[in-house]
Amino acid sequence: MMMMMMMMMVKEIEKTDRKMRKLLTVEGNHHPKADINRPYFKRPNGGHGLVKLESTYNTTIAGLSEYNKQGKDRLTR
Repeated sequence: MMMMMMMMMVKEIEKTDRKMRKLLTVEGNHHPKADINRPYFKRPNGGHGLVKLESTYNTTIAGLSEYNKQGKDRLTR
């Protein structure tokens, strides 16, 4: 059940990512034929410096999982 919810979240994040890239293209901030990863490059490397939502989500989930494994909190024991 939990794995299914995580898969749904990843799909939703990917959909949001596509909408964000489309909005950048419509507003003229991203060329339609440019690399789709370019907005996530750091500014000094020629990108927009945006943070990829999927990697942020995965980092957060990994951090919460590690926190739960440690069991230092009364609620996670």
